[in-house]
Amino acid sequence: MSMNQHWARWCFASLNKQFEDNKGTLTLISSTEDSDLINESDDFVEYTFTGPLAIENAKGEWTLFFDISFLVQATIDDKDFQKMLRLAGIIETAFIDEIGAFKYGDTAADDDTKIGCLRLVPGSGGTLITTKHLGRVSKDIKLQHTLVEGRYRIRLEE
Repeated sequence: MSMNQHWARWCFASLNKQFEDNKGTLTLISSTEDSDLINESDDFVEYTFTGPLAIENAKGEWTLFFDISFLVQATIDDKDFQKMLRLAGIIETAFIDEIGAFKYGDTAADDDTKIGCLRLVPGSGGTLITTKHLGRVSKDIKLQHTLVEGRYRIRLEE
């Protein structure tokens, strides 16, 4: 039996809403959007969702995993050495333990009802949230990058 064709879309929309609602003043760009809208010297966050990794536990019972990665870009400010840590912290705190998954969208199947709960679970490194400070982009460019990653799981039934 195959899983519901709408689950991934609804989970993606629910995760997207969580991070959009908690981004503060940060500019969020999906990796599928046109990043030409952002100047190279701007502070912004580009994100990708990977998934679902789907496992059928029993007939009609599924576990879905979604990996979320945020690449934070910040200009280097010699007077504010904590800038990157603050920006990364906004993203880190948006990773909450549980996010409601709702039938968000604009098709006949979408009625905003709750389908389940996305739970933050350890990723491949065994941690809930992984933050990697990648440092300066190059010696000639005053930009630095940080990567913030997490994984969510949801269990659903047909």
